[in-house]
Amino acid sequence: MVIVSVCFLYLILWLYIPFSIYLYHVHYQTNMKPLTPQSHKCNNHVPKLLSAVLSLFVLVLVLRYDIKGEPLILILSLTSAVILLFFTLFYWRFKASDALFYYALSLPDMPDRARVSMQAVWAGNPKALWVYAFSCPDVFDPYRPLTVFRIADINCVFFDYYFPSRFHNLISYSQWQFARTIYYFKEGKDVCGPMFVRACRVLPPASDFTFMFMPCSSERRYYVRFSALSDYLTHCFQAESGIDFIIYTGTRESKHTSSSRSEIDSSSNYIINAEAVSGRNVIIVDDLFTTGESLKDYASNLTSAGATVLGAVFLGKTFSLPSRHTVFLKMFFRSLFCVR
Repeated sequence: MVIVSVCFLYLILWLYIPFSIYLYHVHYQTNMKPLTPQSHKCNNHVPKLLSAVLSLFVLVLVLRYDIKGEPLILILSLTSAVILLFFTLFYWRFKASDALFYYALSLPDMPDRARVSMQAVWAGNPKALWVYAFSCPDVFDPYRPLTVFRIADINCVFFDYYFPSRFHNLISYSQWQFARTIYYFKEGKDVCGPMFVRACRVLPPASDFTFMFMPCSSERRYYVRFSALSDYLTHCFQAESGIDFIIYTGTRESKHTSSSRSEIDSSSNYIINAEAVSGRNVIIVDDLFTTGESLKDYASNLTSAGATVLGAVFLGKTFSLPSRHTVFLKMFFRSLFCVR
């Protein structure tokens, strides 16, 4: 029994000391400033690590030179050493995961963020799963930027992913900038013309088409959002604009601020000038693609008015957030097969 305990203790010792030193190195050598108040709580823990190693060293000496003692004292000493060892191990594992998590947040490059956040997950940080998912969104979202996909037999394309504000503390600076660009576009502060032009050119080529713009919750918001873009697109593509082919009859609740957006009838506050759109080939323009329900409703109304919908262009698409299990499994298999 004593021989087995000694062998087990030696094994833990040789595994523990290098791993603890590595975790200490990761935590104190990332050259980062603490990003949260919690990260200030990890000062001067080196004496705890050294005392744990020293206690194990003394215990190994006692067992190696066979100093006689009571079996109960020996068992208690071994148990205390193992408990102390694992307590210190898991403490530094937590600190290393915390350091890796904040280090991943500070990295601007997406592959680097994905790699470091993966290490943070393996070290035990649960929030790092979302950092990993946001660092490679095309792995988890079924649709990709500037790539045509079909919704209800409509060719659709968007410029980039949009991440809601509740995730802005976990995304990169470039992703946050794009989200802010969408906010500015909604408020009429940014036309975003070059982004829409790039997205439009991904659609299958067409001639003699008209741009139709997705109706908003009010007429004022509609013209604030799309007036400048309408002029920009018609100038770039030598196409017609159907911005005035919609007649507003009132206002409705905005979908992106409603908690029950599925219950809002997006066509309840406007009518389409059927005489103006009949026989036209149209491309629908909107700021965000989320579920596709608004697109289906608007396309159906245009078709009923006699128009042919060629495609739809969006500035951004709301990222489809996967489940924690999906993120973990995909991350595991990508790391297993060394996929970057």
